[in-house]
Amino acid sequence: MKTIIYLSYKSIKYRRYTFLLSVLSIAVSITLLLSVLKLKHQVRESFVDGIQGIDLIVGARNSEISLLLYSIYHIGSPNNNVSEQYYQKLKSNKNTRWIAPFSMGDSHKGFPVIGTTYSYFNQLEKPDMVISDDLKSNHIIIGAKVANELGYKIGDQLILSHGNGEHSFIDHEHIHFRVSKILPLQGTHLDKSLFIGIEQMGEMHQQFHSQVFDPFDDTSIDQKKSYSGLILSVKEKNGLLGLQRTINDDKVEALTAILPAVTVLELFEFIAPIEKALIMISIIVFIVAVIGLMTTVLTSLNERKKEMAILRSLGASHIQIFFLIVVETCGITLIGEVLGIVIYQCSILVLSPYITLKTGITLTHHFEWIEIISLLLLFLTSIIFGFIPAYQNYKNSLHKNLIIAY
Repeated sequence: MKTIIYLSYKSIKYRRYTFLLSVLSIAVSITLLLSVLKLKHQVRESFVDGIQGIDLIVGARNSEISLLLYSIYHIGSPNNNVSEQYYQKLKSNKNTRWIAPFSMGDSHKGFPVIGTTYSYFNQLEKPDMVISDDLKSNHIIIGAKVANELGYKIGDQLILSHGNGEHSFIDHEHIHFRVSKILPLQGTHLDKSLFIGIEQMGEMHQQFHSQVFDPFDDTSIDQKKSYSGLILSVKEKNGLLGLQRTINDDKVEALTAILPAVTVLELFEFIAPIEKALIMISIIVFIVAVIGLMTTVLTSLNERKKEMAILRSLGASHIQIFFLIVVETCGITLIGEVLGIVIYQCSILVLSPYITLKTGITLTHHFEWIEIISLLLLFLTSIIFGFIPAYQNYKNSLHKNLIIAY
């Protein structure tokens, strides 16, 4: 076996320029596949991290995915509000562990502004998210991405804008907020949001509406008495489904209560076809690269008939020649996979900080089990493809090769 490996090494080294393209194509396909699998895993993990500690989300009657997107990930906006009375009703429920209302509708240079309470941070089971007095009057908390892109630091003054969007024609110039805390990088929706006290949100809009009339604003003027939604956690999980059903069946107020963990799974099912399509493209690219390698090996066999004949005349068996070709193919594939892994890890090292700040997705260096299994399956695929040129050479007889050789 050592002799076969040595001969394979010498053969690859002799034809290094020919096989270099095959190695590069395999490396690129491996990098592409690992990147797609990593992004798929980290995107899902980022979505799951956003709902940690939250058992129930309550909002105006809406689709479950829409409610999840605007409540947790701040994508979209509510079509109605939840009343103060219902908030107090849920707050006084004996099974409620904590509850945090939130209000939306303002922004700052394209980043959403959320009005909420201390419970929004202090009860989300994140030790580095404890807020003391950072939501008091005229104070604002900003995410890591906001601070990085806009260059804000503690103590800076800023003005909020009315409405959602990067550009706004109406600013809340009557109130200046001071940055009191910059949240550590979380890799979640918190990185690209700004937070003020819920009472401050109400006071700001009361003053705003007394000065400016906005004919397109359908939100309540008295923000203290209604909220965009509620997030809460319960003491006993056994009563969670019953509480959800009670809220959904309420006859006085048209509300929707969702279990975020279940709705996130529905969201994953919605985007699954896109993920599968990207994975299939990556696999096809790898197969094309291996087929290119197989074609290169088959082509080289015509040039190596004399070499094979000499090996057979020196006592090498059909099986040894067979495995010589297989080892060459596997060796080139292995080198390509290793090179692909190196490129992949270097890409994460260089691009991870940039991707985290721009998208909120944190890329980790460790391999997921699906990545390891994929690498093993792809290597086995290359072995199977390597059998084709090996079998083709196996069928050639010593007599035929020697005749051609002379």
